[in-house]
Amino acid sequence: MADLAIVVCKTDPKAAPAHRGISLIVVENGTEGFKRGKKLEKIGMHSGNTSELIFEDAKVAVSNLLGEEGKGFYHLMNKFQQERLVVTIQCQIEAEEMLRLTMDYVKQRQAFGQPISKFQNTQFKIAERQRR
Repeated sequence: MADLAIVVCKTDPKAAPAHRGISLIVVENGTEGFKRGKKLEKIGMHSGNTSELIFEDAKVAVSNLLGEEGKGFYHLMNKFQQERLVVTIQCQIEAEEMLRLTMDYVKQRQAFGQPISKFQNTQFKIAERQRR
């Protein structure tokens, strides 16, 4: 779906230790030698598409370097804690929404002439989810 991909690549294979020599490069859709592959099926986070990126003798302009050459690892780590926080918040919101949907469902779903929310085991299971 995106017109740009930020690719993490090793621009200096001889750099040591391994985290050095990594750069960030912006690759535009339509770049020679670059194409998107199939969309990958995921267990979660369906709102963010994930697909294969295929590079076959891709040619990217030097001006597409993002940040400083060889410092890509440091650029990534600079925002890593913020990304963890955002993912944590997203997971919390998703868990709360799943609990809300489950509560709505067990109140509406009938079994043996009553909503399944009236069954003790259902109440125990909901309470376990609620306290986590």
